[in-house]
Amino acid sequence: MNKKLLLFALVSLILIGTISSAQTSLGTYKQGECLDLIQLCADCSYNNITSVIYPNTTRLIYDMPMTQRGSEFNYSFCNTNLTGEYIVNGIGDLGGVNTVWAYTFDITTTGEAIDVGRGIINGSSLLVLTILFIISLVGLFKVQSYISKFALFWVTYLLFIALTFTTWNISSVYMIGTSFVIGFFRVLFLTLLIAMFPLVLLSLAWVFYIHTATDEIRSMMERGMTSEEAWDRSARNTGKGWFGI
Repeated sequence: MNKKLLLFALVSLILIGTISSAQTSLGTYKQGECLDLIQLCADCSYNNITSVIYPNTTRLIYDMPMTQRGSEFNYSFCNTNLTGEYIVNGIGDLGGVNTVWAYTFDITTTGEAIDVGRGIINGSSLLVLTILFIISLVGLFKVQSYISKFALFWVTYLLFIALTFTTWNISSVYMIGTSFVIGFFRVLFLTLLIAMFPLVLLSLAWVFYIHTATDEIRSMMERGMTSEEAWDRSARNTGKGWFGI
């Protein structure tokens, strides 16, 4: 009885190992690009892809024959618009017996596999950028010198661009299936990038105005006016407020 149980356990382990080894991964590929679905079989006369299960669980029935070249069977697959894990199911006549097989492959926006090391690096970069952005933003509201405000504004703006770009890339790899989040950070990054040129012109005009007003106010204060009186007089002379509006 014990021998039968031992034999049954051994056979079960062999079968489990065989099934597990058949369920392999083809690797990671880039979204929107074609890839070759490959199956190796030394004594098969055919191999067909029966179906493909998409990341959103949609099951597409193919029943497509694979092209044979020696012991290698190949099929070019191009429907990779969704990111995530795909499952490929197929059948071949291994040893003259119809035998099913299956494996997976992953699609990401960059074509790079998700791994712990890369995740730590990306997370650390995002954390450092966030801390620097908060520090520069707080400093922007605390400094008094308009030159310092100008410099900190652009440091903050560039850090915000870097932050949105990093978030966009991280969400593209690690937040598979959340197309709204990925699209939001992509649009935000592109908008900030496009807005840089007009903001450069506006900020230079602001610095010029403040610099001119400061010289005028300093001259008034030297003639005995208080800083408030000098600012008010300058605003009335130019017909504008303190910020040129």
